This record gives sequence, C-alpha cells and structure tokens, in this order.
Amino acid sequence: MDSNHIQKFESAKVLQEIDIQFAELMVRLSGNSPTDSLFSASLLLNHTTARNRHICLDLKTAANRRLVDFFPDYRESTVSGFSDIKTPPLQIWLDELKQSSVVGKPGEYCPLVLDENNRLYLYRYWEYEQKLAGIIRQRLAKTTPPPQLLKLQNSFDSLFSLSKTSPDWQKIAAFMAVRNRFCVISGGPGTGKTYTIALILALLLELNPDYKIVLAAPTGKAAARLQDSLNNAKRNLVINRTLSDRIPASASTIHRLLGVRPGSSQFSHHEKNPLIADLFIIDEASMVSLALMSKLLQAIPIESRVILLGDKNQLSSVESGAVFGDISEAGDIDGFSGKFIEDFQAVTGETIRIGNGNSGDSAMTALSDSIVELKHSYRFETSPGIGALSRMVKEGNTENALTSLNSAILENIIHNPLPGSESLKQRLNNIVEKYLLQSFKAKSVEESFSCHNRFKVLCSHRMGDYGVTGINQQIEQLLIQQKVIDFETSFYKGKPIIIKQNDYNLGLYNGDTGIIWDDESGTLKAFFPGINNQFKSFSLARLPLHKSVYAMTIHESQGSEFDEILIVLPNVTSPIFTRELLYTAITRAKRSVEIWANDETLKIAIAAKTYRQSGLQDALISP
Repeated sequence: MDSNHIQKFESAKVLQEIDIQFAELMVRLSGNSPTDSLFSASLLLNHTTARNRHICLDLKTAANRRLVDFFPDYRESTVSGFSDIKTPPLQIWLDELKQSSVVGKPGEYCPLVLDENNRLYLYRYWEYEQKLAGIIRQRLAKTTPPPQLLKLQNSFDSLFSLSKTSPDWQKIAAFMAVRNRFCVISGGPGTGKTYTIALILALLLELNPDYKIVLAAPTGKAAARLQDSLNNAKRNLVINRTLSDRIPASASTIHRLLGVRPGSSQFSHHEKNPLIADLFIIDEASMVSLALMSKLLQAIPIESRVILLGDKNQLSSVESGAVFGDISEAGDIDGFSGKFIEDFQAVTGETIRIGNGNSGDSAMTALSDSIVELKHSYRFETSPGIGALSRMVKEGNTENALTSLNSAILENIIHNPLPGSESLKQRLNNIVEKYLLQSFKAKSVEESFSCHNRFKVLCSHRMGDYGVTGINQQIEQLLIQQKVIDFETSFYKGKPIIIKQNDYNLGLYNGDTGIIWDDESGTLKAFFPGINNQFKSFSLARLPLHKSVYAMTIHESQGSEFDEILIVLPNVTSPIFTRELLYTAITRAKRSVEIWANDETLKIAIAAKTYRQSGLQDALISP
C-alpha cells in the first residue's frame, strides 16, 4: 500500500490515526519485508481488535476484499479511487507476511502471531487465548472420584424432591458442578441460575464443611445482585443452619478480587501469587473480556473449582472477545458422554435421556460434560409474551417476531414506530407522568429507588435525540417545566445516577446505580444499595464520574431487571443492531416491554448475529 492509498483513506476520514500509526510502526520494525501486505494486515488487525472487539483477524475472510468494506460507514465515499483499494489474495498475503520479522509462528515472541488457521493476532491476545484454553483443558481432566459422589445420593433426593421439569436441568447442572473442577452454567433470565448455585453450595459443603467459597462478578451491580439473589435462595433450601451459614453472604467485583494496581494493567494476584479458595463462582460471565478471564483463571489454583454463570445469548463484553459464548459453543450442549450419564444415574438414580452416549476422552467430550444450559424460565411463566418474543429474537425468527409485534398478539408487549421529533416530547412527557413523578413524591430513599427500578428507558445508542444523552436531557427538561426539579442545580433530590468510573476506595464501580436524597440532617447525598438493599450514603463531592440515568444503554442494563422497560432503536445504520442486543434488552423486563422502532430497524437487528473472531474454540478442543 503506497502513500497515495493512505492519503485517500485519510481524506475520507475512514481510519483513526492510531490504526495508521500502528501499521506504520510494524512496517518500520520489519525492515525490508514487503510493506503492502504488512501494512494492510496490521492496519486491519488494530482496527478490528480495538473497534470491533475481535481477538484476531481472520485472513481467509479478509483476503481479496475492498478495504472500505471493513468500514461500513464509509462505503459510499466519493474520494477518487478510494473504493478500488483491496487486500491481497490470501496466498500472496500469507507468503509475504511470513517474510516479515514482526510476524511469528505460535510460540514465537513477535509483535504479531500468525497461526496455522491463517488467523493473525496481536501477541498479547494470542497469549491470553492460549493460556486461558490451556488452563481450562487442565481443569477438564480433573473430576471428583465416584465414591465421593455417591455420598451425596440422599442429598440429591432431598434437595431436588420438588422438581417439576424433565429432564431436571438444575439437577444436571448441580451434579456437573460437583463432579467437575470446571463448569459452565448458561441460562436466560428466570431459569434459576442463582438457586442452582445455592443447591451446588449445599452439596459441596456437605462433602466438606470447611470449603472456602468466593463469589465474584464483573461489575459492582452484578456482584450486589448475585449476593442478594443467593441470600434469598438459601432461605428456601432444606439444609441445616450450620451449612446455610457457611454459604457466603457477599460477592466481590473481579477487579477487586484480583487486586487492582493503580496505573497498571496487571493485578496483585496472578499465577505466582494465586488467590486462595476451594471454589470460585463467577456470575454474569458473558460480560467478561478475554484479557480479564485469562488473568482471572491464571490467578486461581488448578486444584480449585471454577463455575462460570451467564447467558450465552446475551451481549458479550464491551471489551475484546466473547469468551463465555466461545466456551459454550466449543462443547456440544446436551451432548453428555456415556461416562457422565452413567455417573449421574449412579448418584441420582435417574437416566439422562439425551446426549450422545460417547465415552471417549477427547477434549470436546470433556468440555461437553462441563457445559449445561438451563432451559425452563420460571420468570416468564407469568409473562409469556416476553418469553415468546425473546425466543423468536434469540432464534433469529424475524418474520414471526414482526408479525407478532405488529398484530399485538403478545401479552404485555407494545410495538410503536419510532416517533418523530414533534411527537417524541409528548411521548416522553407521558412517561414522566406515568412512571417518574411518583419517585419524587416518595417518602424515603428506598421507595424512590424502588420507583426508578420499576421502569427504565433502554437505548441502543449513547448519543443523539434517541440516545441516552438526548433522552435524559429531554426528560430533565420536562421535569424542570413541571417544576419538579430546579434547572439551576446539577444535584437535586430524587435524581437517579449511574457511576461511570471505578472507585475502589469508595467501593463504587462502573455501572452502579444510585439516587440523590437527603440524609437525616437534610444534606443531599448519593445513596447506593448494598447487601440486602441496605443503602450506603456518599458525599456528593467525592462521587466518581457519573451521569443521570432515566435512560441507560442496553449494554449498561446487563445484570439488571426492571418491571417495565421501553426500548428505543433509532433509524440509523449501525453494526451494533444485533439479535443479542435486542434479546438482552427484552429480557431485562419482568412484566412488560414497549418498543419504539421501525420495522426495517427490527428486521436488521433480529437478522444480524454477533460474531467476534477468535481461535478459542479451536484451542479448547485441539489435541
């Protein structure tokens, strides 16, 4: 690629300066190797990992294509000759990259790594992926001896005596977690993931009452929800008080667990200074990036058990990778081996009438014996419309979803076209009067916070009239017009806020939501729920970066649930419109969903499936 080409990209404002600078650095470091192939590969690799959150660049799919196709916002550029710039044919690209001193084979210490499947990595991502896969494969080889499992026969009978589903996925998940050192439990909202964890902990504590257990999640909000849900679940367990009291009452963020080192991407705990516990339970694991998951598992001793909880159909991490989805898809869900089925029957007396019956010892078979999906949603038994719509979206069933939405046959689901700018204000005013005014009339911080958690606007985008920023501003303007709040102050009683920056000293984390309220002396403070919704107050002057949260992005809503939600999708072409985005938004609601979006936007979102390039699945099952 010559300087002419670079100038054309810069003229069209397609590339960010950092992409160009990185590619030019690779060319300089490489010396006399062919520059066109290295420049284009480096440029696309930096772009795709930083902006598209891929782990690598798949050269097979990227070869012999117009470069502008990787930048969809600029496909219609009118810059002369811009659309003619193409990546090299695959074989030429590979041959020339292999001549470069900055491109190495797997295991070689080079800035870029080219693997045998023609995937190009930044070295650090290749290392994260390989270390994570290696650790998981080590854990797959370790299982609890059958004699120990047989000690739990009576406990399985008593704990699962009221089961109403067949097969009982919670029982299968509990058995899997007790049998294996590594276990992945996936399931949508209301499928009983946390209750299943409470059952697992009861079983493991029966085997060893001194078991040390750690609960963690990627955000403070998710950690608080995990600890509250688990505390509620264990109250319903038929176990003795001594064992119940040993189930931990608190959860931590992953960053706090690992020990943040200010100004560093490294943590206090790592392979040479490991965490100490017998069991680590990681909730909302779909939100965890490749880098963080790799560092976490490196810091956990190989003898310890690890359970990952999440929903493989939800949005992936906002950082690079789709680790939870990759692990879930690497195994054959419901493809249990003959040995697993045999062990399950020996302990529970039941036969799993699914699976392949294969008793092989391949990595894929071992992984399949470590992954389970909870399929029955108890939450949507009372909200069948939400359950039905979420299934259609998850399966990419565009026709049925749109027909159901437009014929209004789904209970508690409303679909309206995106309002124009004139009618948007009136629609938002209706929301203020129906949902928000009561939060300002509340008698306590608990009541006001509860009002805000009953309803939330979820936006796909952050900016624009239909984005979080625009809708929050418009709602505050309406509250000012109704003299509910004062336009002269940025802090007012009843204002809902969301934290946007971690503060480990205060114990406030990105994604935590709270409310401004007055304390006993009448001083305005920020209140955030803690364990069992006991509120903690903080001085307004000490708050980290935060913003109003009448509306939040769908990404920010992960790990939350509300009684009713409004989903807003603007009329723009956007790569973030995917079925995972829409599914995540819909499943935040417990009672009702309203959608403001035009049919064409919904078609695009339901048809598009998130795909993040990585080699993790291959690394997990390779010999």
